[in-house]
Amino acid sequence: MRDNSHTVQPGTFDELNSNIVSARQVATLHEQHLFSPNLLNAVGFGFSRAVAIIGKVSSILNPLMNDPSFAFEPGGLAGSVEGVPGLTNFLGAPVPSGFLPSSKSLAWNSFQGSDDVFLTRGIHAVKFGVMVERMQDNQLYTSNANGSYRFNSLRNFLTNVPQTFAGSVSVASPVFGMRQTLFGAYIQDDIRLKKT
Repeated sequence: MRDNSHTVQPGTFDELNSNIVSARQVATLHEQHLFSPNLLNAVGFGFSRAVAIIGKVSSILNPLMNDPSFAFEPGGLAGSVEGVPGLTNFLGAPVPSGFLPSSKSLAWNSFQGSDDVFLTRGIHAVKFGVMVERMQDNQLYTSNANGSYRFNSLRNFLTNVPQTFAGSVSVASPVFGMRQTLFGAYIQDDIRLKKT
């Protein structure tokens, strides 16, 4: 199964269009083998992947977004203004060339394998099996190279007294990754005391 999507989303003030990309792939393989009328083995393998990328700019609708006179930092463009009570957040201009883009990238991989055995002998119907899943989660967050001001009140915004300023660095933020392996095993015996 493959399911990919690409959405173009306008900015808060129709100043630009940004992309939201998502993709999902799933593959499964299942095989059953009958060794005898009383013994069945089922083996399964699977892989799934989900990817999401948010924040890449596809087009600029307002030419002032490329005007360096509105820059918060040298070499940048207008940064974001956030947190003003009663006002909509301004997410800022696109990142100028030479800087890393401000985006979020998420990728999740899952590899699964299982083996189940079904054995019937006399009054016993035994089922047992094992399963293993290897999960990989990767997240990359890059900061806004244009900087970001946060104000905690309208008064502070109007008098230019920010609560915080977050500057940027021109190197990539680290990739946050999680690696996890999950194991499982079971055994079940259904006993019929009387044949039907």
